Amino acid sequence: MFLQGAIDTATLEMRIEVTNPDHPEPSIMLYVENQADAAMRLVSEMMILCGEVIATFGSHNNIPLPYRGQPQSNIDSSAFAHLPEGPVRSSAIVRIMRAAEMDFRNPIRHGVMGLPVYVQFTSPIRRYMDLAAHYQVKAFLSGDSPPFSSGELEGIASTVNMTTRVVRRLSSSSLRYWILEYLRRQPKGKRYRALVLRFVKDRDATILLTEIGVHASSWMSTGVQIGDEVDV
Repeated sequence: MFLQGAIDTATLEMRIEVTNPDHPEPSIMLYVENQADAAMRLVSEMMILCGEVIATFGSHNNIPLPYRGQPQSNIDSSAFAHLPEGPVRSSAIVRIMRAAEMDFRNPIRHGVMGLPVYVQFTSPIRRYMDLAAHYQVKAFLSGDSPPFSSGELEGIASTVNMTTRVVRRLSSSSLRYWILEYLRRQPKGKRYRALVLRFVKDRDATILLTEIGVHASSWMSTGVQIGDEVDV
């Protein structure tokens, strides 16, 4: 994938699980996934491969699909070579990336993945557009006409995107609540290991708390550089 111009944006991602949320003291389990881990990369690569295969199949057979792309092929990764590999470099690259685009008639290049064609297809349980893509491909394989035209898919995507934005806001608020509740339960005065991602203004920095996968802001003393690990 990287040989085709893909851009590595692997970082640390926080996961939180809450059991018995209605209990006065619900159980909160927080853990961090390293997207650069070999097992994580294997799963990710297989999902991306599936998306490329489906998009190629759909393109060759003129099946209307939610083709997904990202015009990032002009990003010069070497411009970030001076930054430490991993979350620091990934954070800098993600900040200049443009939003993904969708086309329901013709495939578009996904520059970040380094793919000429791509369709999200592997999560029909949690993404409705993946499910719609399944309907389209299944109908074709059964010898039937796809249930949705390109225009109908575009209309569905518009509705789904509006709903998704609302859900993401609610999810973000919920996640913030449980993170704060998790931190509240930690011993008073506990310090965390953090990675300096960038300086926002003067010595105010954006940091990544590596033990819990959370971004935060903190003032850094003179001498601390981007990529340094500090205790906060």
